[in-house]
Amino acid sequence: VVLLDIVLPTLSGLEVARAIVAERLAAVILVTGASDGETLTELDSSGAMAFLSKPLRETDLRGIIPIALARHRERLALEEE
Repeated sequence: VVLLDIVLPTLSGLEVARAIVAERLAAVILVTGASDGETLTELDSSGAMAFLSKPLRETDLRGIIPIALARHRERLALEEE
């Protein structure tokens, strides 16, 4: 599972997420401090398994990580069939 902020120093976290998802390398959970509609639409189209708003809470992470991992494994299994 990759926990990835959408704001990175040299490139977009969304671009990184799309690349990870395209290669089926890992489940991606995006993190953002933004709440505007445009950003939320971009997050939704990134292919990430989930997204979380800042500030992060430990309980949210503990809940979403196993779900994202299970969904990623299911996606891989379906593609192998």
